[in-house]
Amino acid sequence: MIFSGPTLVTPLLTKFYEKLKEAKDSKVYRVLFVLLDGDADDLTDAKSMIIKLSELPCSIIFIGIGPASFIRMPLLNNKNKLRNAQMKTTERDIVQFVTFKEANSTNFKNVFRKIPEQMCAHLERTGYKTEYEIEKNATEAADKVRKIQQAAEAKALREA
Repeated sequence: MIFSGPTLVTPLLTKFYEKLKEAKDSKVYRVLFVLLDGDADDLTDAKSMIIKLSELPCSIIFIGIGPASFIRMPLLNNKNKLRNAQMKTTERDIVQFVTFKEANSTNFKNVFRKIPEQMCAHLERTGYKTEYEIEKNATEAADKVRKIQQAAEAKALREA
């Protein structure tokens, strides 16, 4: 198999963004896997798309295949917040990069372990509450109301 450039990821990220925007209110979290044969040649535009995508329910995993060095791809891994030309940053970490050569390594496994963390970060950011959290909050609110009522009753008894 012969690999050749340029390697452009922005058109794919743009299409992914458009699909996610159509289903923005959906409770579905999507993961995009992208196989690359070399460093992305459109890093600036890719960063801008990743910044937009970081607001939506998704993660992106770039997997480098072939003999390329992939020196620039870790720049898209946004654990330290990507910044575009307008100084806008990512809302959360959504991108991971790993080479296929690392398939049996801990690093490769860690990439996939990040997905639940990224999903939880999105849910937290959007204010989504699980049934457990809703029940816990309701119980705490009921306890507060009970304490207020008890204090009011104690005050009324003292004044009587």
